[in-house]
Amino acid sequence: RWPRALPLDDRRALAWIVAAFAVVAAVTFIPTVRSDGIEYYAYLRSPTIDGDLNFENEYHQTPFPQISDKFQPTVTGHYENLAAIGPAIVWAPLYTVGHVIALAGRTLGMPWRANGYDPPEVVLAVFTSALGGLVTMLAGYRIARRWAAPPAAALASIATLLGSNLLFYSMREGSFAHALSGTAATLYVLAWLRLEERPSVRRWGLVGVAAGATVLMYWIAALTLVLPCFTFARLLLVALRAPAGERAARL
Repeated sequence: RWPRALPLDDRRALAWIVAAFAVVAAVTFIPTVRSDGIEYYAYLRSPTIDGDLNFENEYHQTPFPQISDKFQPTVTGHYENLAAIGPAIVWAPLYTVGHVIALAGRTLGMPWRANGYDPPEVVLAVFTSALGGLVTMLAGYRIARRWAAPPAAALASIATLLGSNLLFYSMREGSFAHALSGTAATLYVLAWLRLEERPSVRRWGLVGVAAGATVLMYWIAALTLVLPCFTFARLLLVALRAPAGERAARL
């Protein structure tokens, strides 16, 4: 009965999704960097502040709750990092804005050092993960619309935020990879569905970009590369049955 009770079109459904996200973010967002998040954040701070990729000070001289001493220097004198670099790449734009704000604030007398640990830098970097939750909802809506009307698709999208660990990892543990990994994976599935619906060189390219982003966020996500393999195998079987293999060559 829900679609009839709330007769939304796509535009209004998307507005509901954005409004729901804004309310949830206002109530629940807390910028934190700790535990594994220190490794992800090190990829961002070390090259921009120290000009290197030696994470010793990011691990042991940080205001964040410190990680275990299990990380020891390698034979090169550098410290290993088990995290993926993708989140740092995505955080970089807003982190840069935060760094500029910290520099400006320091000249105006704010107690900031623009050292990668000031509130503007941390808050804006981690808020990127929260925005990833919004992108996940919007992309999830586009996926759900293939089978459901706007009201039901919007409800499913909002429930994805409220009823899964996306809420926790986008609003409370944004320094972890999970929120952005979910975003990349959702965009990847959407790109794959579009490829399934109408294969083209452009859509194959979009699947490749989305797949690469997904793996950059979280290494184990490479297992999802099996999806376009299935698509290729299906299309190849059809193409090989065509006369003179013309479709196979085009594929």
